[in-house]
Amino acid sequence: MERVKTAQKENLAAGGSGQVFMLPSTMSTYAENFSTMPTEVLLQLIKKADLPKSRIDTINQQIRGFKDVDGNLNFTGFKGIETIEGQKQLFTGEGVNDTAGELRKAFVNRMYLKDNQKAIGFNEEDLVNALTDEALRGLPRGYAGNTIIKANPEGLLTPSNHRSYSTNFGGTYAGSLEGGLLGNVPLEILLPKSYGKIEREFAGKTGDMRSNVIGALEKRKAGVSDVVDQEMIDNYYRYIAEKELGLLD
Repeated sequence: MERVKTAQKENLAAGGSGQVFMLPSTMSTYAENFSTMPTEVLLQLIKKADLPKSRIDTINQQIRGFKDVDGNLNFTGFKGIETIEGQKQLFTGEGVNDTAGELRKAFVNRMYLKDNQKAIGFNEEDLVNALTDEALRGLPRGYAGNTIIKANPEGLLTPSNHRSYSTNFGGTYAGSLEGGLLGNVPLEILLPKSYGKIEREFAGKTGDMRSNVIGALEKRKAGVSDVVDQEMIDNYYRYIAEKELGLLD
């Protein structure tokens, strides 16, 4: 919630009202694997498939041998998909060198291997579509507007009962944007100033420019909010008009 408080200060300094609205944006492909839903479905499919020991052993070794982006083997302590202890680890992270969410990501990643899909009788496209809101299916990273939350700068952080996330943050649902792709608009349209400023910072650097800018918008604590002004409004309606004319397809 420090980002919300900072955004409020930035807004007031720019002559705004001090109200802050959060725009959750779409994440990278497979980011949903951090949550519990894909894992819960896959565990049920594994149970129903009644896999032979050889396939179970293969899957377990694939999970234990999964390397993170730095090449680390964090899940050698995984106790196995066929055990109560191993299934619990997927929700607690106990006994592995990373979080439960990262273990779930590794588990789902390995279950999406073609041989494992065939073994338990599913395909990843069906599972992803079944667990994704229709308005968000197929969207690339960095689209927002489907959900708008009026933030509470006082925070009101409370414990969460959801097994994916430990904390709830305060806020009030404020609706969604109309138009665009089922209410979703690229962040560069909605945040022209802060997006443009960070984009200029990354000029000439390696990597995908849009991914780099979105990553900064997601992680930085300051300079990642815009005042709702005429430039933002004009950007939005120009995008909608071009979308409706098919100029962006």
